[in-house]
Amino acid sequence: MEMQCSSYNLYVLVLACGVGSRMQSSMPKQFMLLYDKPIVFHTLEKLNSFDENYKIVLVINKENEGLFFSLSKEYNLRVPITIAYGGNERFFSVKNGLEKISELQRKTNKKALVAIHDGVRMFVNKQIFEKSFLLARENKNVVTAIQSTDSVRMMTEEINKSLNRKQIYLVQTPQTFAFEIIYKAYQQDYKEQFTDDASVVESIGEEITIVEGNRKNIKITYPLDLLIAETILKNEENDRKY
Repeated sequence: MEMQCSSYNLYVLVLACGVGSRMQSSMPKQFMLLYDKPIVFHTLEKLNSFDENYKIVLVINKENEGLFFSLSKEYNLRVPITIAYGGNERFFSVKNGLEKISELQRKTNKKALVAIHDGVRMFVNKQIFEKSFLLARENKNVVTAIQSTDSVRMMTEEINKSLNRKQIYLVQTPQTFAFEIIYKAYQQDYKEQFTDDASVVESIGEEITIVEGNRKNIKITYPLDLLIAETILKNEENDRKY
């Protein structure tokens, strides 16, 4: 992939602005300890291991900046990052991160590709990032998703009906775009239906390409997710031993 994308700056915009309300913790979930380090550190170190040329922009709440640097020192984080500050909604956090990338882009003559990733999805794999960047290079708007294995229903005030689960995909991250496309999309006003980057890009008339995700790539949101993530980490450690 390095040869095919060498003329591009490859950015990974990592969102780490959660407050931990569903985790029932006063500590923001991205900074909670899992196994041997804060959750988001697992993610950052894995991304850096994929490709040291990835330019990581970490979006955190400004009030957590001191906590982040304190934890970085305590747990010896050695991943080069650029900090951007979060907003009141995910939309504004991404927008702020893209503005930081825009600043960095003014110092280079390369085009840019941007993968937007949840800081609490630590089990993504290298192949997904590589495939996503390659497709984004072709001006495709790439969303990682997995097909639903559960039965699903649509329910509104007027409708309560079963849907074909073969047509339902559960969206993950990364979501990957050419910088000029995603930056343009985020210049519009915020709308409540903007729940992810694909919905923002789609609203300006762009089509979405789905890349098959990784079922291990869970988003750590609830206390049960911590137990699942710890089990996955232990299994990965055992696999490395043998």
